[in-house]
Amino acid sequence: MITIKQFENAARATLDNDIKRALMVLGPTGIGKSEVIHQIARACRMAVIDLRLLLWSLTDLKGIPYPDKTRTYTRWLINDVLPRVPRDGSSGILLLEELNAAPKAVQAAAYQLTLDRKIGDYTLPDGWFIIATGNREQDNGVYTPPPAPLADRFEIHEVDIDFTTWRNHAIKTGCHPHVTGYLSANPKAIYTFKPDDTAELIFATPRSWMAVSDLLNADFPHDILEIKINGNIGAAEGTAFRKYRENATQLPRIEDILNGNSLKMAATYTAPLDIYYLILQNLIYTIAAAHQKNNGTWPPFVRNSIDFICTIPHFPLELKKSYIDQLCELGKAVRQYLYAETRNQHLSKLLQELDYIT
Repeated sequence: MITIKQFENAARATLDNDIKRALMVLGPTGIGKSEVIHQIARACRMAVIDLRLLLWSLTDLKGIPYPDKTRTYTRWLINDVLPRVPRDGSSGILLLEELNAAPKAVQAAAYQLTLDRKIGDYTLPDGWFIIATGNREQDNGVYTPPPAPLADRFEIHEVDIDFTTWRNHAIKTGCHPHVTGYLSANPKAIYTFKPDDTAELIFATPRSWMAVSDLLNADFPHDILEIKINGNIGAAEGTAFRKYRENATQLPRIEDILNGNSLKMAATYTAPLDIYYLILQNLIYTIAAAHQKNNGTWPPFVRNSIDFICTIPHFPLELKKSYIDQLCELGKAVRQYLYAETRNQHLSKLLQELDYIT
C-alpha cells in the first residue's frame, strides 16, 4: 500500500524515463486517483484521453469489422476517441478508467492494447502512455477481477488515503479553510465509507469534501446550504461540520493577525483546540494565496502570524509544528525565509523548540 503522492512520483518516473509498461492504480472511490493522473499530465504538458471502460462494449474498444476493397479480408473501423497525433498531440496519457469494473470481454480486449500497444488496425502513438484505474473488491463497487494474463501486463499500485498530501493540495487549490480546518482537527472524517454498510449511499470522501468547499464558496441560503452539505457527506458528518463552523464565530480577525494588530489580544486569548486548528488553516489559506500572487505581502504575513500564535498562552506545541510544516510546504522561498528570519525572537525560539535548528 502506498500514498497518492508516492504513486504520483512513480508515474512521473515512468513518463520521464519513457517506460511504456502500462500502470494500474487501485484504491477506494473518491480519493483522487484520476485527478492525480490529470495533474501529472498538466505538469508534463501532455494530453489526457479518458475512457470509462465500464460504459464500453467490446466493439467500442476493438472497433467494428468491415470488408476491405476486395471483400476477402476484414478491417476494423476504430473508435475515433483513441489518440491520434494530428488531433491529440504526439504525447499523452490514455486513461482507462474503471478497468476492473468493465465486462470480461472488454478487459480481454485490453490485452493487446496494453502489451503490444495495438488493437485491431489501430496502433497507439509512440509518445503515449497507458494508465488504468479501478477500485478494489473490498471497496464495494462494481468489480470484475481482471484475468491474470491482463493483470500481468500492468505495473500495479494499490493506494490509500493520504491526509497530509490531500490537505497540502487542497490549500494550494483554494479549498475553503473551514473544510481544511475541520479535517485537520478530525482527519478520520475525510473518508467515512463503510464497505459492510451497503444501505448507506452518502459518505465523505476527499472528492465530496471538495464539493462541500465549492458549496461554502457559493451564495446559498443557510438552510439550503445545510441540506446540500448533508447530501454530500452525510447527515452525521454534516452535523459535526456545522457545529465546527458555528465555533468559527470565536475566531479573531485573520486580517488583523496577518497585519500584526492582534498581539495585545493574543496575550489573553484562549479557545478550544478545534478553533486553534481553524485559525491556522485560515492563516495558511491566506498566506498561500498571497504567496501565489507573489506580490510581496506574504513575508510579513508569515512573521506576524508566528508572533501571534507564539504570544497565545499554552498554544499547543504540536500545532505550532504543524503550522511551520505547512508553511514550509508552500515552497522553497517560504522555507528559506523561515530559516533566514531567525533574528525574529518568536521564530528563533520556536524553531529551536521544534529542533529545526541546533
